[in-house]
Amino acid sequence: MNCEEMVPYIKMFDEIIKGDVMHISEDELEKVRDARFIKWFKNYVATRADEIDPRILEISHGPGCMIRCYKGYFVNGFKFHTLDYGQNRKTMNNGVCIKRSFYNDYECDFYGILVDIIELEYFEIINKVELFKCHWFNTEKGIKVDLLHGLVEINATQ
Repeated sequence: MNCEEMVPYIKMFDEIIKGDVMHISEDELEKVRDARFIKWFKNYVATRADEIDPRILEISHGPGCMIRCYKGYFVNGFKFHTLDYGQNRKTMNNGVCIKRSFYNDYECDFYGILVDIIELEYFEIINKVELFKCHWFNTEKGIKVDLLHGLVEINATQ
């Protein structure tokens, strides 16, 4: 659900739930979304198939049953390797960083280690989607940022 095209549908679902359950907390809303969004989304798209963007229609059908797993992946000029692949090598390239889109006192970047690379196959427009499974570090403690050199040091035991 982390693609821009899905945002309007997630917001629509959230508004429906908020209308049904007054004063629902964000944590409770997230649990309801996890449990019920997919079924709602499939039904919503199926009843409006003629007016829905073909990419959204394809997403609602889900990927095929075949998946591929990779130990390495090249994308947008970047090379990624899984933790297992780099375990006995001189250099490791399994670190990942997800930049936050905006900052406030309660947000920071996410840092982790790439564990698996999984490719899902769709049958029409989308074709293939790669998923990175990561082990994420606690960024609330055990992190030092060197702004002068642009380095981030993370305590991996946190």
